[in-house]
Amino acid sequence: MPTPEWNYLDDVRWLGDGRGFIVSARETEASPYQLWHVAYPDGATRRITHRPLTITRISYCRLIRGRF
Repeated sequence: MPTPEWNYLDDVRWLGDGRGFIVSARETEASPYQLWHVAYPDGATRRITHRPLTITRISYCRLIRGRF
């Protein structure tokens, strides 16, 4: 399974149900930060934002049933 090659990770937060975590990361030095979902335990990744982020800290993540 391909995984992103992140240039920089800024913040990581576990989801309340333990099924994974949310990462604020960018793929290159020049690219904007995005939020990614990393599933646990298989490590599958999926970008969950598609717009440039100006805030890189994750303060609260709410799992919506079936969303991840």
